[in-house]
Amino acid sequence: MLTRIYKMHIIVCNKHTKGRFMIKGTKAEILGLFFTNEQREFYMGEIALAVGKKPGMIRRDLENMVKEGVLTSEYRANARYFRLDAGYPFYAEMKSIILKTTAAPGAIKRVIKGIKGIRFAFIYGSFASGKENIMSDVDLFIIGDPDEDELLRSIDGLEKRLKREVNYKLMTYDAFIKDIRKKDAFLMNVYEGKKIIIEGDEHEFREAVEGKPGKKAKT
Repeated sequence: MLTRIYKMHIIVCNKHTKGRFMIKGTKAEILGLFFTNEQREFYMGEIALAVGKKPGMIRRDLENMVKEGVLTSEYRANARYFRLDAGYPFYAEMKSIILKTTAAPGAIKRVIKGIKGIRFAFIYGSFASGKENIMSDVDLFIIGDPDEDELLRSIDGLEKRLKREVNYKLMTYDAFIKDIRKKDAFLMNVYEGKKIIIEGDEHEFREAVEGKPGKKAKT
């Protein structure tokens, strides 16, 4: 499979598709919402609010995704609800792509990239291990010295778009290294558990924990 990403245009080439299929623009944002909340269903007003569009502007995209088999829908109490269809033939491929781009990991990465002073950032906990449920928060660990007001504003915007609470823990690099070398139980559990790296290199992160020199945060 070959994937190319141009802004929010995602082109997937696969021998099984006899060509390629494209996920772009608002459609990519909608799928980001659904794959971040894989077990949830949303009505049109919720989806529109999450992607920052009016309901009429997303109607065609939703209809097309139902026709393509990506989403299913049903009417209840005068509202139409949409959810992912796990039986879609390319579900796993699409999920992999969306998680890297417009779902929680990709969305967080785009936001974090613009904040100075962050040395490492990663998702941990149930979301990283693939054991999240409808009630799970996105647990985000940030190491560095960013402007926390800017960080709070960014996290608030993410929560509104993802329809998930983003529970972040912030530590300075020196404090993190000091505590983890003392074998702090919580930090060791996070360090040894599954992670989705958002900022920084995992190899460099492990070297830092083990006492080897690394790079400084972006300024």
